[in-house]
Amino acid sequence: MWIKKKNKIFKGKSFAREVLEYLFLSFLVSAFLFYFLYHTCISIAETYVLDRAIRVTSEQAAAFYMWLRSACILAAVFLFLVLFLFLLGQRLSYLLVLIKGVESLREHPGDFSIPVEGQDEFAALAEGINFLAATQAELNHREKEISRKREELIRSLSHDIRTPLTSLLSYSEYLEQKEQLESEEVRSFISLVHSKAGQMKLLTEQLLETGKSAEEPGTPLDEISDLHLLFRQFLDEWESLLEDQFVCHTTLTCPREFSCFLSVSDLHRIFDNLISNIEKYADPDHLVEFSIEADETSVIMIQKNKIRSLNGNIPESSKIGLENIQKTADKYRGSADALQNDDIFEIQIQLYFPSFL
Repeated sequence: MWIKKKNKIFKGKSFAREVLEYLFLSFLVSAFLFYFLYHTCISIAETYVLDRAIRVTSEQAAAFYMWLRSACILAAVFLFLVLFLFLLGQRLSYLLVLIKGVESLREHPGDFSIPVEGQDEFAALAEGINFLAATQAELNHREKEISRKREELIRSLSHDIRTPLTSLLSYSEYLEQKEQLESEEVRSFISLVHSKAGQMKLLTEQLLETGKSAEEPGTPLDEISDLHLLFRQFLDEWESLLEDQFVCHTTLTCPREFSCFLSVSDLHRIFDNLISNIEKYADPDHLVEFSIEADETSVIMIQKNKIRSLNGNIPESSKIGLENIQKTADKYRGSADALQNDDIFEIQIQLYFPSFL
């Protein structure tokens, strides 16, 4: 949470007023000491002279009173200086604390807090330094968080860019190995290149926008006139890209000629990440299933496969693809639940159509 400092008028005593109070207090104590010492010494001297019947001349008495006043004045002045400097030194020592606090703020921003003492300008300065330190710490935290989000987005988009590129390379290698190409295969390849190139262009633009902001750029929603046809095309493409390596089975339950608003690019990202995970971790000797069930409010996609094991060990996943799917599902207030039961992997993705949010 961003730190907010209340704007308030300083209502404490000023440092000049405190100095005057120290002066007045020191003067009162010193004056009391002067009169106490002076009259006490006179009483003692008079008692001493009367008890011993000593005759004192006027010149001797005047000299005695002069020396006595001088001694009492010196004692009072000494006490005044000691008391005033002691009281003033308490506040000046606090000034040294503030100076050390400023140095600590410069060397280690946000790692300290100065105790607030008193109600003068020094206390207000301590509060200001503490606020500055807390603000600096908050800025550092926000900067690290923004940097982390930016790196995460770049890694996510880079992964999604690599997925359609891998599909293009795989399909082009497949066509290259064939001695003769049918016109239908050429048209299919051109259509695939056009689709993946457009998808990569959009992802690249989002990647460039990520350099300006830590937030993932939003993708525009498309008006889908026939959702059944769109999902059928996605399933056919999904199956065509995997059928050379896996045995695939697809199921689609969706109202025909049903229209809604949805981002085709977001669907591409979901399907591409699913394809990438299947190619990396699915066992080619077992069935790979994909089912889609949609109604007027939402769509549920379920993909299931057996996990490929290498020498009895299940390969570890970076989970970047699953995180990308989860982020896409979050944009539609949906969910993406990945389940693993022994060597069976299943992911359930649910999206709610924006028009019904």
